[in-house]
Amino acid sequence: MTCEDFVGLDETFQPKAVYWAAAYAKGGKPEAAVLDVDGIESVIPFVAEECRKAPKASFWEKVKAEVKKLEKKL
Repeated sequence: MTCEDFVGLDETFQPKAVYWAAAYAKGGKPEAAVLDVDGIESVIPFVAEECRKAPKASFWEKVKAEVKKLEKKL
């Protein structure tokens, strides 16, 4: 999925896509995700902004980078 695909999603579905990607950011193991809903909610605007800047970039990589930034703050 590219950032362009993500930006093209209905805004009500975008958070679900970020939740899914964040859950699998830990080596494909959903149970390894340690971020709570509030943490994910704070990532969504940053992912959307970064994806608008680089529509051909990997959505997965953008989510992964933002999740790592958030984890460092925890």
